[in-house]
Amino acid sequence: QLRRLAQKLDCEITVERKSGVPFFVGRFRRRYALLVGLALAVGLVLWRFAAFLEVLLLGGAWSVLRFARRSAAARLT
Repeated sequence: QLRRLAQKLDCEITVERKSGVPFFVGRFRRRYALLVGLALAVGLVLWRFAAFLEVLLLGGAWSVLRFARRSAAARLT
C-alpha cells in the first residue's frame, strides 16, 4: 500500500535500517549450523541461570555446605 501511495505522489521510498527479530533470524536462513550454535548457547545460559536461581532461592549451596560440615565432623569423631 505504501508503494502504491508513493507512486501516486511521485515519491521514492528507501529503507535505511532493518532491525528486529525477523530480520536478525532472516540473516541465518541458510546458515543452519550457526542457528543451532546460537540455540545451544542460549540454552546453556538459561540452564546455568536456572541452577544459579536454585542455589539462590532454594538454598542449594547452604545444604551442600551443611552436608560437608557434617561429614567432616563425623570423620573427626
